[in-house]
Amino acid sequence: MTMNASRSHTEPRRRASGRASALGAALLGLLSCNNDELDRARAYVEDMGGALSRAPRLDASAQALVDTSAPAPDLRYIALVKEADSKGCPAATGWSTGPLLRQGPVAALLEGQTLPAPLERFCEYRWGGAQPPADEPKFSELDTARVVRIDADQDVVVPQAPASALQEAELTRSPVALPGPGNLTRPRHLGDDPAVLEVLAGAFRRAAGAAPGTATPTPADVAYVAIVDSVSTAQASTAYSAARPRLRHGLMMAALVRAIRCPHGDASCAAQQYHTQAFPYAGGDPDAQPNGGPLGSQGSLARAMTEALVIWRKDHMPARLILNLSVGWDARYGGALTKDPADHVSLLSGWSADVPAPVQAVHAVAAWAACNQALVIAAAGNNPGAPCEHTGAMAPGLWERYPAPTRQECTTLFGAETFAYYDDPEGKRGAGSLVYAAGGLTYDDQPIPNARAGGMPTRAMPSMQAVASAGSGYTGSWTGTSIATASLSAVAARLWSHSSGQPLSPHEIMRLIDRTGVGLPMSASLLPSGQGAQAVRRISAQRAFAGLCPGCANPYVSQGPSDALALIDQSFTGTQVLGSRVPINAQLVALPCAATELECGPAGPRTVVRCASPTLAAAPVSPDAGAPWVRPQPDTPICPVCPVKDKKLTLSLNPDHAAGAVTISRPTLSFSLASVGDVDVTLEEVTVGSTPVDVDLQRFRVALPTGAPTLLGDLLEAEGVRAGELRFIVPDEAGAPAELVSAVTVHS
Repeated sequence: MTMNASRSHTEPRRRASGRASALGAALLGLLSCNNDELDRARAYVEDMGGALSRAPRLDASAQALVDTSAPAPDLRYIALVKEADSKGCPAATGWSTGPLLRQGPVAALLEGQTLPAPLERFCEYRWGGAQPPADEPKFSELDTARVVRIDADQDVVVPQAPASALQEAELTRSPVALPGPGNLTRPRHLGDDPAVLEVLAGAFRRAAGAAPGTATPTPADVAYVAIVDSVSTAQASTAYSAARPRLRHGLMMAALVRAIRCPHGDASCAAQQYHTQAFPYAGGDPDAQPNGGPLGSQGSLARAMTEALVIWRKDHMPARLILNLSVGWDARYGGALTKDPADHVSLLSGWSADVPAPVQAVHAVAAWAACNQALVIAAAGNNPGAPCEHTGAMAPGLWERYPAPTRQECTTLFGAETFAYYDDPEGKRGAGSLVYAAGGLTYDDQPIPNARAGGMPTRAMPSMQAVASAGSGYTGSWTGTSIATASLSAVAARLWSHSSGQPLSPHEIMRLIDRTGVGLPMSASLLPSGQGAQAVRRISAQRAFAGLCPGCANPYVSQGPSDALALIDQSFTGTQVLGSRVPINAQLVALPCAATELECGPAGPRTVVRCASPTLAAAPVSPDAGAPWVRPQPDTPICPVCPVKDKKLTLSLNPDHAAGAVTISRPTLSFSLASVGDVDVTLEEVTVGSTPVDVDLQRFRVALPTGAPTLLGDLLEAEGVRAGELRFIVPDEAGAPAELVSAVTVHS
């Protein structure tokens, strides 16, 4: 289904899916707060209410209307309004209203001051009635002339790590007893095994060129990284191991920034980062939740970016600033920035009705960030479904094609006193992109399995099953362009903090990083502003630092990706790591295959070969792939470490998502073959409990369109496949089927 999430205020349209609200409401019922959380909630409401008053939630009868079978009404809108600052936001009966960007923590930080005029043009409307609204906000005749356009603020922003399960219960870490001396215990799932996580953490840093070297040069300057994600400033100290699943994405990004930027664990270096909350919502409630929620919108992303900038301007100027956006939305469903790259700045100086108001809000904040000489790094985006299901880069990473505003444009738009050009007084070094995108690579320099066709930028970093140190333990294993984004932010921060002798603009920092990358035999699909065709470059922390200061003591030691892959291979040797497993043995299954030619957007045509037994039951209806808000976000991988070893796929599910056994339907192993194209092999239903399950890939014989039928395990070995992904369907909290994705590594 193709949807257009934007419209003018004269063209009302209901949202086409109510899944987000239903799932969010079910999730909300699982949450429990301890006393500290309740105290923080009260403090938030009392001290940071800002200019936007809190509206009541829908009552129980109205909540019953928000289910998986009925369209959900839009409970939040954003309007682009003329003279919003001087005259206030137009009133609408039944709706709470106030400035979109100047509320909550931002209002408290500003202490009565306003934001620059281009940021004050956006008004937020939240439904305050007990029953669902019949329509979008309506205005008086006089105010209608002030409203340029109004759009629903839908929950389309997602973090760029694999989609996974929906349950958010209290965490358990129940070990299982394994036979052996001393009756050793192992975690319930492979992704919790400390030995595996230690190897993955070390392998990731080595692949990123960020393993600690013997030198420990002291940074001469300060650079802050603002992590705009699922964690608020108040939640920054939450331990990863004790955090609720919805917080872990932001905590993981913070751990990665620390691991790459500070290889020796320097406390002062690690302290130069902070969080702002981009995921404040739960389904069925238009209000931001005091402790955050599973859902994020373009409005909440714009507000969190604004908060990050205001914190920096209030507490950290003139130190450098990097905005880490390991998040994004699909422009097909969340609205696109449909302006000529050479003319996009005109959106901030006039009253354009051509672009959805929520998109314009994010764009306006990104422009203010660029005028403040902040470096904005965003994820290129992941494909959460089958090959070619989602194509092209996601926004705002997609905006790398737009040039950053010039000094003169910044002065005209924001006024000389409302932005910083501290290291570029003449404005001669400002040429560059509004945003810089990061793409993801496997350990052998291939696009990650869930890369979006036609969505690879000019720079990429390892992003496959990344693990980082988190306090006394490790994070989980994550795959996605989120990882590349945080790693790139860390490299930029390290370089910027050592460049005081030669102060660099954000664009010079990125050009230096790009120049030191290793060219790969693949062409970039997303090109920087003003640049032509070029190859993708793998970024290395060690090489980038050496490029900044040739001959200087380097905090990193160079390690190639092949060395990292060998470490991971060694970690999956013997049962001491894989533990006790239940084999799934049955007779040989012949899987016929059929090839389909698909158009993959900017990537052009692509061959996809699908293999499945004709006896398999029809696939249950999965959530609409065109509506990214159907799953609460962020989420942690349900099968974070699921290797293929000795031609067997080990399924070991994260118990955070479900208690007891889980039946996964239509598990589909997806990988790429140079000789054929993308291959999807649908296996048989399997039930996984607390003990890992082995699926013998030698049970499945595939008949590809070319060549003789071959056993699946033999095919992966013969073709040298090292990575793929596993898609499968499990019941979500509402009992409906949800298709989830996990990355898979293949080992000999």
